[in-house]
Amino acid sequence: MKKVCFFFAMVIFLSSFSAEVHADPIRSGLGVQLSSDGTAELVLHTSNIEAGVKVQMFLFDYASETASYPNLLVVGTHVAYLFSSAQTDSEFGIGIEAHTGIGLEDLEYDEYIDLGLRLSINQPISSRLYISGILYPFFMETRDESDVDDDWEMTVTLPKASVAFTVIF
Repeated sequence: MKKVCFFFAMVIFLSSFSAEVHADPIRSGLGVQLSSDGTAELVLHTSNIEAGVKVQMFLFDYASETASYPNLLVVGTHVAYLFSSAQTDSEFGIGIEAHTGIGLEDLEYDEYIDLGLRLSINQPISSRLYISGILYPFFMETRDESDVDDDWEMTVTLPKASVAFTVIF
């Protein structure tokens, strides 16, 4: 919970500086978004919609024989409807995010689904660059490995947050 409060405090703090200096709205177009949770994303930003395709890799060095962390490629997407504020040029987005994992070794999943509600505040720094505070009020993760019987599990995380920087081309 401390991280969530810190991330949103930073976005609000930075937005107060950028709103006074830059009055440019966020430009529509295709861009790249880098997030503090380790994802890289190709983003399409329009006046009312933000959509993206993301990728993230988890690579582990197996120092011990009993390590159970698999090397994993996570691919996903998000879609959000944006509400604009004419006074500060900031945007509030509400949408959904989903991704799945692909095992890079012998581990295969019958089910690897991550799904959550996505709330975001986009604050322009310039017409081509903006910072986002992203909050996931709940995030559900389900797992089921192919070779193991009765191992299905579901985890719900309350809340989860990140900060992202986006550059529009």
